[in-house]
Amino acid sequence: MQEGAVLRCEYTDFFDRNTEYDTLNTIYAHSSAIKEKTLSLDITNSFAKELLNQKDISIVDEMFSLLLLSQKSPINKDVLVSYLKRRYIELGDTSNIEVYKGLGRILKENQGSLDVTITKKNNKRMILID
Repeated sequence: MQEGAVLRCEYTDFFDRNTEYDTLNTIYAHSSAIKEKTLSLDITNSFAKELLNQKDISIVDEMFSLLLLSQKSPINKDVLVSYLKRRYIELGDTSNIEVYKGLGRILKENQGSLDVTITKKNNKRMILID
């Protein structure tokens, strides 16, 4: 860090957590869940709160957000991955950063920042992004 810079751990929004310079990035830090490592409770709660504040979210998004907010400990990563797959979000792997990016993608889609079309071809679901 540069002289006089201040490391901060308070975030302006969900996406601010992955800022390169002056923020404490906890995305890569593993939190303990049953039988696996996962994203922290703070990150999943932030996602859930932002999603619930958006207009016209699906019932699946609403219920998943409420599930996240009701947790007292970090939620298993396989639950997060299952949700992302249900939302047709492709993951390269199930690392914390990939799951975080998938959750961010859902926030952007619901905000209208991404133009997404879901189609079926050869019984496979595809997402086309313009």
